[in-house]
Amino acid sequence: MEKISYEVDLKKMETTLLSASESSKLRSNYAGLLGYSVFGFVEGLEKQSIVLEIYTESNWPIFSTLKPSMNRKLGKDTYEVENYSILADGQYLLGSGIELFQMTGAEIPLFVAAYAETSISLEGIGNKGLLALNGLSKYFGYIPMPHYTLFYEYLNPITERHDYGFSMEHLNSTSSSNEISRASTSYDPKARVGTVVHHMAHSWLPLRSYGTGYRPFEWQTAPSIETIWLNEGFAWYISYYDILDNKAILEFFTNTINKAPEYIQQKSLRELSLVGSTQYGLDFRIGKNLFSRGALLARDLDVFIQKETGGERSFRDAILGLLKWTEINQRAFNYDEIEPIMSDASNVDLSAIWKKWQQPTK
Repeated sequence: MEKISYEVDLKKMETTLLSASESSKLRSNYAGLLGYSVFGFVEGLEKQSIVLEIYTESNWPIFSTLKPSMNRKLGKDTYEVENYSILADGQYLLGSGIELFQMTGAEIPLFVAAYAETSISLEGIGNKGLLALNGLSKYFGYIPMPHYTLFYEYLNPITERHDYGFSMEHLNSTSSSNEISRASTSYDPKARVGTVVHHMAHSWLPLRSYGTGYRPFEWQTAPSIETIWLNEGFAWYISYYDILDNKAILEFFTNTINKAPEYIQQKSLRELSLVGSTQYGLDFRIGKNLFSRGALLARDLDVFIQKETGGERSFRDAILGLLKWTEINQRAFNYDEIEPIMSDASNVDLSAIWKKWQQPTK
């Protein structure tokens, strides 16, 4: 039987990686492991099932977003996962420094797991999650996640160069690393609720309905994704404009596009997405323009569909069409399949609006 062994230096990882969202963390009473940062893979075996065994200090409780529970095992736990992608997508929290809370009244088990170097309100975070879950359930008409975890870190910055505050969506969770100054200390329905709704919305799109390049993942290299504008822009529109009823967000999207530098305005939606595959946050003007264009495309589609159907259908039907298509076909949709899928689902020819938004803005 062949065996591969390797070590991961978590302290060196956190020091070297300046983006807190990319790194696992290690403290005296806490180890926060992001699956994609610690697990290697054997090429060619990515689709095989995996048994993960975690061993830690005998008095350390273990929590994972793969199988969340208030009843945590001490020192050792075992997880069976379908494939490497699910393993890498998970978060694994070890130690006595973890605070854990489960919301009551949610349609699915809803957890808050946090490590904080300051005082926080777990219930306040949980209330935001419940508000987001309820809004998304009402919009989509169903919840695909068997459970959901809001995983938050509130940390003292280790250097001035390190960047905090960026969140990552996962199949059944959100992970977010923040400075202690951004700690959630009470429940305020206007305090960053949009961020929670937005990242939770990704559990529908693109995590369960996605374009070529997003899935299946190419773990060997950075992916080239043509549909970042769809993944982000559609989620922004659904979350902020529709669920949170923030109509003024359209002005933000429009201003972002109008004030974009020329090199961004001269790129088509598809071209800009390919650039954003590796530079979405490095030059966030790229990221902002991608989600702004995608959101305004969604708005134009919404208005047109409602007009053509007398209000009987909307952009929601187009999105549900994408989700249903992926469920049936069990693969990524190709770029030239997106508009026909949405047109068929809404029973409206959307080709003219689609072609308009595929062009450069200048």
